[in-house]
Amino acid sequence: MSDAWYSAAELAGFALPGMPTAERALRRRAQREEWLSRKRAGRGGGVEFPVSALPKDAQRALFESLATSSQSGDAGELILASPASLDDDARCVMEARLYLLGEVERLRRAICKADGAADDGKRGRKQAQIRFAEMADQGELPTRTLEMIAAANQRSRQTIGYAPLSEVTLRRWWRHHEQHGETGLVPRQADQLNPEWLWSFMRFYRQPSKPSIRQAHEAFAAEYEGRIPPYSTVAKAVGRLPAQVRQQGRMGPREMKTIRAFTVRTTETLLPADVYTADGHCADFEVAHPYAAGQVIRPEIISVVDIKTRVCVGWAAGLAESSDLVANSLRAASARAIPAIFYVDHGAGFKNEAMAAAETGVLQRLGATLEHSLPYNSQARGVGERFHKSVWVRAGRDLPTFVGADMDREAKQRVVKRSRQELAEIGASSLHMDWPDFIAWGEEVIAAYNARPHFGLPRIVDPESGKRRHMAPAEMWSTAEADGWTPEIATSEELDMLFRPHELRQTTRGQVRLFNKHYFSDALTPLHGREVRVGYDLHDATRVWVSDDRGRLVCVADLDGNSAEYFSPETVAEARQRRRTAGRLRRIDAKRDQVANEGRGVLDAGSNIEILPIMKRPAAEEPVEFDDRLLERAARRLGDGAGG
Repeated sequence: MSDAWYSAAELAGFALPGMPTAERALRRRAQREEWLSRKRAGRGGGVEFPVSALPKDAQRALFESLATSSQSGDAGELILASPASLDDDARCVMEARLYLLGEVERLRRAICKADGAADDGKRGRKQAQIRFAEMADQGELPTRTLEMIAAANQRSRQTIGYAPLSEVTLRRWWRHHEQHGETGLVPRQADQLNPEWLWSFMRFYRQPSKPSIRQAHEAFAAEYEGRIPPYSTVAKAVGRLPAQVRQQGRMGPREMKTIRAFTVRTTETLLPADVYTADGHCADFEVAHPYAAGQVIRPEIISVVDIKTRVCVGWAAGLAESSDLVANSLRAASARAIPAIFYVDHGAGFKNEAMAAAETGVLQRLGATLEHSLPYNSQARGVGERFHKSVWVRAGRDLPTFVGADMDREAKQRVVKRSRQELAEIGASSLHMDWPDFIAWGEEVIAAYNARPHFGLPRIVDPESGKRRHMAPAEMWSTAEADGWTPEIATSEELDMLFRPHELRQTTRGQVRLFNKHYFSDALTPLHGREVRVGYDLHDATRVWVSDDRGRLVCVADLDGNSAEYFSPETVAEARQRRRTAGRLRRIDAKRDQVANEGRGVLDAGSNIEILPIMKRPAAEEPVEFDDRLLERAARRLGDGAGG
């Protein structure tokens, strides 16, 4: 049996174990290991390598994936196959041939018995084969046997009436059965061969644009120099290839995961809170904006799920995924139990200094380990990915503002149009939940999920109905606590400290600098020049919490705690300002009195100010009226005269 030859591109496309999947890398390995090669026939040139040049594991994988053996120049040479790998048609042919060989054996024994000769197992075989073939040709055999002949010859049931069987065919079947047993009677199937043209055709079929077989066949026929197989033959050959081999090159590595084997992870050895997984989800419904009146948003929801019990231990919602939002969800989860492993993706909210820093990160202070899944490998976090669809999308369908992909487009447009009109007219929509209502609704959704039977949990007998059902996540958690497991729970004060953002800073003479602000405490004076951890509140910049390198709280430093005025505000500056203000007020009162007296014609003794007619003399019964502008001018002149 001659060896089958493949080019570097064809071998790379098989994705064999231990072999490079890039054509250039595989060609370099062949040169380095000095594989046997020959010039490749046909257009394109290059070289090709025999299967025997590959490592044993690669040869075995190639044989199993393609169900093929090496090419043979002998058309009658048998190609064996395992009975377990046969399809129904091949197994039917094999069983029919076994039945016919049994009938020939019965005829051989009858011939030996009629002749009175000793039966050695071989005597009369040729005579029986000839006689059986004649009976088949003349239709002297039972209908059941004729059906078996048609099946053994791979004929359809419509040709049962004419099912010739030659003595040569019976002799060949007998020889194959003696040499290889039942597998020797398996028909030579087309999928066990490696047609010479197949992998040349696959170069045109394996394209990311995913051309059809007919389109690839047209391009293949225009360039192939050998005998062009018909389209039907090519379609059958391609259809018999394994999906992983057929789709290589048509699907990228990420999409290929959908048809490759996968590993199911078990949780039998885990305890609750051993592994938490979290993921962000942009809600498929709209709610009122928490800050901007007259606007709506699709909130970002971070859910934290315990892998063992499937309990949603915490969640948080905000405008967008961020480290603060992730920290809020983890804080809610840690209030129930502090995790050992936090298993998340590479999103910006999970992969940042605030979460994973060696000394100041939230998880470091919790004592938890941060683990990331491989990029573009959401299958590894199936529990969290499925949670969104099972909980938030499912609950969101009951809301009038649901805008998911499954929502009817016309109904969605009606809701959006009505809500936007209400927002424009009155600044609010009756269809959208306010933010506090949304948070309360979310708590009800999570509580309902934790109390609902989960198909990923063991079965129990329902104490009320007496029927078997799956456990609910809350029941699984309670059962673990009843069995002796105790969660590690942080107090509210500890959570405040653990989830407060921290920065590393150096102390200088009792103060630390953070965000261009100075915070002081006398307790920091002995730590001059040392690096400390400074915790801060995002919403309160008046103080910070300073801890040493071991995380022990040193003090609470106040903003500008060591600042003071040049003089005491109470004793000097403020007192002088008070006296200055009082003096100015007294001078203003004196001038007011002088102006009023001038208006009434009364002057102080010694005044040399000339009296001007600044008012008119009304009748006695009429009140006196003053001209404000003249009165102001008189006041100025009075002041100038007093100063002179």
